[in-house]
Amino acid sequence: MKLYFNTQNETHPALGSKIKGFRFFFPIILFLGFGGCNHSIATNKLPTTQIVFGSGGGFTGRVHEYSLLEDGRIIAIKRDSATQKVIKKIDKNKVAQLYAQVDSMRLHTWLYDAPGNIYHYIIIKREGKKDNKIVWDAGNQANVPNNIEAYYMQLRAELPKKSNHQEHE
Repeated sequence: MKLYFNTQNETHPALGSKIKGFRFFFPIILFLGFGGCNHSIATNKLPTTQIVFGSGGGFTGRVHEYSLLEDGRIIAIKRDSATQKVIKKIDKNKVAQLYAQVDSMRLHTWLYDAPGNIYHYIIIKREGKKDNKIVWDAGNQANVPNNIEAYYMQLRAELPKKSNHQEHE
């Protein structure tokens, strides 16, 4: 009886190709698995240029706040938290369009502060400039110009379904 060991794995070629395939696809699977996870960013590491939007008030006084960063990340803001949760990343062309609208609508120059019991708001943050906050009564849209409300709804439309970030709500 002869014993011999095949280092080329000729007796089981299918097994050898499966292992090689696994070595190739494992890093990809790992990357995709972690790539789909929500990430956090340190509050003190947030960029100074942002479009912040949200709503608040009512019986509880609760505030739901989000920030659109220039790189397309949307952050669910929790006040007084050391980290903020990234809930979505949107296409760079869409981000460019939303930031361009800030300039074309001159939102960074608006002076509008008319909150109601429930209110919506947009805050334009620019590096080296004073933040500009536009606040209006959510129950009385007649108080706010149509283009401001439409822009706010565009921002809200970029948020993921509630199930993806409901712990923020």
